[in-house]
Amino acid sequence: FPCIHYGQIHTKFGIFTEKHLSCVPANIVKKERCAKKGDLVIAITSEDEEGSCKCTAWMADYEAYVGGHTAIYSHTLNPLFMSYYFKSPIFQIEKLNYTHGFKVVEISPKDIAKIKIPIPSLEEQRRIVSYLDSSFKLIDEIKNKALKSLTEAKALFQSALAEAMEPKEGWEEKTLKEIGLTQTGTTPSKSNKAYYGNYIPFIRPSEINIDGLGTIEYNSEIMLSQKGIEAGRKFTKKSILMVCIGATIGKVGYSERDISCNQQINVLSPYNGYNYKYLYYAMSSSVFQKKVIMEGTSAQATLPIINK
Repeated sequence: FPCIHYGQIHTKFGIFTEKHLSCVPANIVKKERCAKKGDLVIAITSEDEEGSCKCTAWMADYEAYVGGHTAIYSHTLNPLFMSYYFKSPIFQIEKLNYTHGFKVVEISPKDIAKIKIPIPSLEEQRRIVSYLDSSFKLIDEIKNKALKSLTEAKALFQSALAEAMEPKEGWEEKTLKEIGLTQTGTTPSKSNKAYYGNYIPFIRPSEINIDGLGTIEYNSEIMLSQKGIEAGRKFTKKSILMVCIGATIGKVGYSERDISCNQQINVLSPYNGYNYKYLYYAMSSSVFQKKVIMEGTSAQATLPIINK
């Protein structure tokens, strides 16, 4: 029987899909867990808040069984309008009132049902979809050209890194534990509004290395208050941030201001005598990245270090 897996919503499907990618034995299928044409299929479990409520509109003429960690939203609106709206900044901010969890972020179907949305006429919904379809088509064309250029640039970057980081006479191999203080971020309780304010940026994996040059996006919609820092952790500028879980594990960036971050990120605060930009470049190298993946921990992975 045709099936939609929640992982496919995160990685394979876009605004809509008209075909399934996998099947399940027909004898396990329950009618109430089948999506019909026009239904939204929503991922209610994700590795981070950004992935929460990611959805696709099921537009095939046949039903598909929906597995665990998903919700089905049946409605009378334009399916593509609804799918686009779930991606809007307004919805993304509103859903944060209901998401919960740390290493795994979840939201319940009952809580999704509480989120209010604007309902224009069907004609207006179609107009919005048509406008967004044409806009995203142009964006995809630009994105594909940019990805090609980015792939070429990354290859040149890694080639330069490999040459620059090739150990030479007088260099040592040191673990990150020997180079600086390594800590994991933490998320203050979302239920305590006093923890959130405008004192210090709260960084998540998607806000690290946004340009491929290690830059961190500080203009997050989530910031901590001074009280929130007491419940979480504050990291000083010139720290190195590395994603330690999920699909982007190993992604590295460096902070040029004080920040806080969630528990999906490991932070290296270098001791005196170590250049933070050098450490960023060294940790970005393919050699170090392979060590992290093979050893499963950044603290034990070694870097080539030039004395002083």
